Amino acid sequence: MIFFGTGSASLDAVKAKNTTCQHCNNQDTVYINIYRRHAHVFWIPVFPIGKSGSSFCTHCKETLAPKQMPEALKMQYKNIKGNAKGPIWQFSGVLLFVFLIVFAFYSNGRDKEKTQIYLSNPVIGDVYEYKADSGS
Repeated sequence: MIFFGTGSASLDAVKAKNTTCQHCNNQDTVYINIYRRHAHVFWIPVFPIGKSGSSFCTHCKETLAPKQMPEALKMQYKNIKGNAKGPIWQFSGVLLFVFLIVFAFYSNGRDKEKTQIYLSNPVIGDVYEYKADSGS
């Protein structure tokens, strides 16, 4: 059974400058939150999918999606979203996969080296099987 899906991580929460909440009309109470979604296998993040976000008023708790934001707030959202950098751990699945491939090649090379050493120093009682060119 393989467990896969998506998850998200918070990248940034920035206080919006010179904005007034549409709902409660309080100034400087709006924050912009940026999130990054990632795909995961067995709860190990493999790669990021995309960024999204929302605005949040700390006074009246109103949350707005980017489509619902006024133009001034939407411009700040786009700037903050563009500057937000994701954490490296969201690539941990890719790094783990690369490590496993490198380990497999290393292990295969070591196995070939040990086989060569074993074949070059025969000991009484060793049993060798080999395949001839004719297939027998």
